Amino acid sequence: MPASLRDVSVLVVDDDPAIRTLITTVLKRTDAAVDCADDGDAAIMRLGRRAYSVIVLDLMLPKVDGFEVLDRVASTRPDLLNRVIVLTAAAQAKLKPLERRKVWRVMRKPFDIDDFTTAVAECAAQPKVRHAI
Repeated sequence: MPASLRDVSVLVVDDDPAIRTLITTVLKRTDAAVDCADDGDAAIMRLGRRAYSVIVLDLMLPKVDGFEVLDRVASTRPDLLNRVIVLTAAAQAKLKPLERRKVWRVMRKPFDIDDFTTAVAECAAQPKVRHAI
């Protein structure tokens, strides 16, 4: 597990309170700043208000699903797609639409905590994308 994710901001998007609590607890122990959303609408609102180092996204969400969140990110901030870790229990057949997306990583639930925190650290360590004005 990384010693510290200080200066790393993570948006955790999952409708399962137990998963959100687990991820939040683990990431806060590494000094990451963590925000949460329990549905796709809330995630889109948070993404419009703050820049995140990493987005942890479940696909099967109420209101707006994770695929729609990815569509919104692709159309408004495509540079953020490579900052997304998809964390899902969805069947492999349902993951087909992810093939056209350049997300950082897809991880299956249940997941190994050490593998997860390593993935967050690696994702956050990517060089920042600079935007032309």
